[in-house]
This record gives sequence, C-alpha cells and structure tokens, in this order.
Amino acid sequence: MPLNRKARSSMTKESHTQREVETMVAARYPSGRLQDLALDSARAVLSEAPARTQLEGTAQRYAAAVLALDEARAELTGAIIATDAPETKIAEWAGVTRMTVRKARGK
Repeated sequence: MPLNRKARSSMTKESHTQREVETMVAARYPSGRLQDLALDSARAVLSEAPARTQLEGTAQRYAAAVLALDEARAELTGAIIATDAPETKIAEWAGVTRMTVRKARGK
C-alpha cells in the first residue's frame, strides 16, 4: 500500500524539539565539556535561519580535526618506530599504552 504525501514527508524530514535534542545529546554525552559543546552546536542549528550554515561550519572544523589527528598519529608512529628503548618506557614517555607502541612497530 503506497504511503500518502504526509507519511512520505515525515519519513524524509526528521524534526526534533529543543527538549528532544537536549535529551539525545545528554544520552550521548552525560556531562562535562563535550556535552556543553554538543548542546551549543545543537542549539545553534535549531536557531539558525538556515541550519545548514551551522552544520557545514561544524563539519569543516571536524574534517580539519580529523586531518590534524591523522597527521599527529603519523608523527607519533614515526617517533615510536625510531626510538631505541623498551616498549614500556616508550609508552610511558609518549603517554600511550604499550599496545599502542606495539601496533606502531607492527607487532
């Protein structure tokens, strides 16, 4: 049985109240700085005339952060590979686990 226009519309556009958004964010980030950041961004999207502007800006910052993380991981991996010391010492110095050191060294 085909869906009527209203049913199709509700399936393609998901709209949430501010309270629903706050509840979903709180479930994802129970407390602290990450919850505050997520709530601020969600509220900005809800209040923006075109929510797309806020979303695109946030997505661009996320892409830049992912790139920075990948670059830092590559630098750390190179440093771990070149360091001549026991795995436990390297892990201690780098502030990572010994398993991270082993993974970087291909073990």
